[in-house]
Amino acid sequence: MESSENTTVKTSICKTISCLLPDDLEVKRACQLTEFLLEPTVDAFYAVETLYNQPDQKFDEENLPVPNSLRCELILVLKTQWPFDPEFWDWKTLKRHCLALMGEEASIVSSIDELNDSEVFDMPEEEHKSTEVEPVGLFPTYNQESVVRPVNSIIRPVNTEKKKRRTTAKQMREKGF
Repeated sequence: MESSENTTVKTSICKTISCLLPDDLEVKRACQLTEFLLEPTVDAFYAVETLYNQPDQKFDEENLPVPNSLRCELILVLKTQWPFDPEFWDWKTLKRHCLALMGEEASIVSSIDELNDSEVFDMPEEEHKSTEVEPVGLFPTYNQESVVRPVNSIIRPVNTEKKKRRTTAKQMREKGF
């Protein structure tokens, strides 16, 4: 992959290699990361994330469609296109470097990630009510109305804001972001 080659040609080469070796996770990761580094888009980022979050695989050198030496050479050639070498990085470190290369699009990824993280912790009000616990005799009891009303007045605006952010994120996903 000459440095003077067109980005589209390099991307096509990576896609072709991925198709030729669909069961080789290490090669697929290298190809996808190369594609991302050539064109750092949100879609390419999520494709990299998907592959890097898959568990590493053990491969049997005897049953590979290409010799291991060729695989290693191929990965080394792909690495010449990279501004860094993430061989021993975890996903969080690689993600940080990828987001730094994305510019404004990184804010889209960060927003979607924040919304996805907050959705995990959000529970509908019906579920909150079902998790109430009866007071135990060792602890002082309080009038529930005096405690719940002030807390609800704080939580409701926050929940409304979260719903707005979720709606915005869903709209962004539908538009392809």
